Amino acid sequence: GHPFRSMDDHDSPEPPLKRTRSGRISAAPVLYTPEIKPGRRHSKESTPEKPSPVKIKVEPKPPKPKPPPKPKPVSNYQKKSKIPTSNYPRSHVKQLAERHPDKFWTEQQPIQFINQLYPLVLMPQSLSQAGTIMCVKFSNDGELLATCTVYGVIGIWDTHTWSLLKEIRDDTEPEIEEFFAIQFSFDDDLIFACGKLKSRSSWNESEEENTCIPSKIKVFDVITGEIVLQLDGHLEEILSLKLVKFKGVPFLFSCGEDGLIIKWQLTHDCRNLANKTVIEDTQSSVVNAVSFLTDCGNKYFLVGADDGIKIFDFERAKFLQAWDDLYGAYCDCIKVIKCQDMPTSSREHYIISRGVENVNEDDQAKKPNLCHLWKLTMPATDNGKFELVEQRSFQHEDYEANTWLVHIVSNGRYLLAPSSSGKIFTWNLQNGQLVAILSTNEQKGIRDLKFHPSRPLLVAAGEDSLRIYCQDREILPKGHKIRISTKLFETDKDRGEVPSEDDVFFDEDEQEQMILADDQDLHSMADLVHDEDEHEDNRDDDDDEEDGSSGEDEDGSSGDDGDASDGYIP
Repeated sequence: GHPFRSMDDHDSPEPPLKRTRSGRISAAPVLYTPEIKPGRRHSKESTPEKPSPVKIKVEPKPPKPKPPPKPKPVSNYQKKSKIPTSNYPRSHVKQLAERHPDKFWTEQQPIQFINQLYPLVLMPQSLSQAGTIMCVKFSNDGELLATCTVYGVIGIWDTHTWSLLKEIRDDTEPEIEEFFAIQFSFDDDLIFACGKLKSRSSWNESEEENTCIPSKIKVFDVITGEIVLQLDGHLEEILSLKLVKFKGVPFLFSCGEDGLIIKWQLTHDCRNLANKTVIEDTQSSVVNAVSFLTDCGNKYFLVGADDGIKIFDFERAKFLQAWDDLYGAYCDCIKVIKCQDMPTSSREHYIISRGVENVNEDDQAKKPNLCHLWKLTMPATDNGKFELVEQRSFQHEDYEANTWLVHIVSNGRYLLAPSSSGKIFTWNLQNGQLVAILSTNEQKGIRDLKFHPSRPLLVAAGEDSLRIYCQDREILPKGHKIRISTKLFETDKDRGEVPSEDDVFFDEDEQEQMILADDQDLHSMADLVHDEDEHEDNRDDDDDEEDGSSGEDEDGSSGDDGDASDGYIP
């Protein structure tokens, strides 16, 4: 019943009609044969080809960068190990002391005694440098002496000819620089310097000087004078430096007027900074000096902070204990020493210190200036307390040293303290007696004293000058005449005679007798010298009577220049 349509109206012929069993008419299915293209295989049951999916090019992920190699530890100090948390772990401290023994006065000191029989003679050289010399340091081998001044200049001196070899300063520094402390490196190739930095463009009305700005520690090459390292961390003046080793690793300690104590971990050549740690201390306003205890592997150190003394644990960078109100204003110098004539146990340490007192309206000290000898006893238990006990104080009516940052020194038998008048007061540590007053013939204050590490020399530095004392006649220039007084041991080219070898220096047997007399009773020693002089005078009188001459000189004088009578020696 469908109309017949032509083939032009359709792309393909109509499918043939077919009657089903139910009587309905439907189109019979037609099988289509797909077009076979050459070069492609097809099966009889193949279906039309589906379009291939679009391929998306995925860039490969870049490989993960390899982590940098872990730096090798400098020493065992960098290895993570459990550090005892007690104040004084006795077994740990003993182990440190055995593994890292001290090189503290391992050899006998060149200058053993200072008195009328063993005087320190002022050498004729008077070395000068522009500006007040604040600090002096000998190199480790004793061949060089370094000085630093308030003009920001470091002087390098030859200790044999006492000629100035080199002056070092930072010519690139635009601000006003002053140096207060210096320190040689372990190999003497470098020198550390620190001090005060002031702005050229700002003025402080209250201080009446240029405004203080944060200062840096500068490390100079001794040969070239170039700066190889700068350490930045302090906010104000840096007053003291100390170079030590802990478990074989070099550390530089610095402290200053900002109250900070910083330990700088350095590389083995001391030319680079490895780490920086600020020691825990929130109470100190000014920290003036630092000194390490012996026989503990440098685990403990002391500081002169404000008006007292404090002790710290280096390994844990922690404050342990304090002793306050020892001085009126500041404790500006503290040093750990080994007393040669005073017995000590493994838990005891001797310390010397000096202080600065407050002043009144006339700028006079309210209290006399004092130096002290202390005994520090370590705890008997791991969590016990440290004990600091005064052993002796040193004072004299003429001793005035109320200037800030003055350094005292000791050879283990005497304490030498410089004064503002240019004199050096020498006390015996064991009995506290004043045994000598050394004079520089100049009314200029002295800031620092240092013993030579291997030769019998003492260097005194102060305002614009550097003076050297010696105790070996071979060091003195040939023909140099010495005048010895019971009060001032000094040189005089114009007067006096050179004492004979027996008058000043003795053989070993006589030296032992003089040592015994000096240590036990200085009064007896002075009487001994007086008796010997009378004996010599009587013998001379007998000789004079034999030849018919008197005991006077040709000019009628007695031969005594009169200086011995005005002197004082206990």
